[in-house]
Amino acid sequence: MAKGSFAQKTQRTIVGAAKSGVARVQKIDVRAATAAATAAAEAAVQAVMKSMLGGHSATTRGRRAALKRRKKVRKTTRRKSR
Repeated sequence: MAKGSFAQKTQRTIVGAAKSGVARVQKIDVRAATAAATAAAEAAVQAVMKSMLGGHSATTRGRRAALKRRKKVRKTTRRKSR
C-alpha cells in the first residue's frame, strides 16, 4: 500500500510540474506574440505616416521650413545692404 501511495504522490508531482511548465511556456509565448504584434503595428503606423508625409518626418519638415525662413531673411538683408 505504501508503494502505491508513493507512486501516486510522485505521479501527481510530475503532472503538476509539467502543467506549471506548460503554463509558463504559454505565458512566454503570449508575451512574445504580443510583442511581435505590437512591433508590427508600430511599423505599419510608421509606414503610413511616412507615406502621408512624403517620406519625411515632421521634424525634418520643421527644420527645412526653418532653414527656408532663415534664407529668406538673409536674402532680404543682403538686398537692403547693397
